[in-house]
Amino acid sequence: MRTQGPPWWRICAFLAFLAAGIVLATTVQLPSITEMRQWVDSYGQWSIALFALLYVTVTQFPIPRTALTVSSGLLFGPALGIGIALLGTTLAALINITLVRALLGSDPEGSTADSWTSRLARTHRNHKALTKINQRLQHRGFFSIFCLRLIPGIPFSVLNYACAITPVKRKDFTLATLCGSAPSTIIGVLLGDSVALGENNHAALLLGTLFIIGVLGFTADLLLPVKSKT
Repeated sequence: MRTQGPPWWRICAFLAFLAAGIVLATTVQLPSITEMRQWVDSYGQWSIALFALLYVTVTQFPIPRTALTVSSGLLFGPALGIGIALLGTTLAALINITLVRALLGSDPEGSTADSWTSRLARTHRNHKALTKINQRLQHRGFFSIFCLRLIPGIPFSVLNYACAITPVKRKDFTLATLCGSAPSTIIGVLLGDSVALGENNHAALLLGTLFIIGVLGFTADLLLPVKSKT
């Protein structure tokens, strides 16, 4: 029995979306800090909304968000910079997973109430690893995504794309993104603020600590049993 995947036109739409992102990532340069400072001076309070819009838009594609996170601290200081970066990160992830699921027609919370991993698990019932992944994301999706978000270096948008074809609930995914991304986002903003002030920082040490915590948490998640639905 073959697993029913999305129709070809949905796959083409998703590939076109990825291609557009790759083109943007390789051809379009982000504004320099000097240009962004000019924005802040020119647009005043509106610069906050413009920067947040830029943050959300850029992170829809496979473009590292680190530069924007650090820029938040450089431009707006620690308190406002953290708020903008966290809001941008969370909104970007929510829009990203919703958009990709719409493109692929694979939404476990939509009218079909299905996902690729769900269909694969039903088709290949003897595939224990696939069944465990499916059950883990259904029952403990928040913790799994939370631990992955803690690990610096995992591409933000790529993880969004991967989660879009799994049965993880959108609410759990969004909340886990907010909580799991918060430590590295805060460190990035504080790094930018410290650079603006010319102070020393320990960002590398903190990010290394986050990496270890995230890996340990995700390993524990893999080892902990998951109860099957009765």
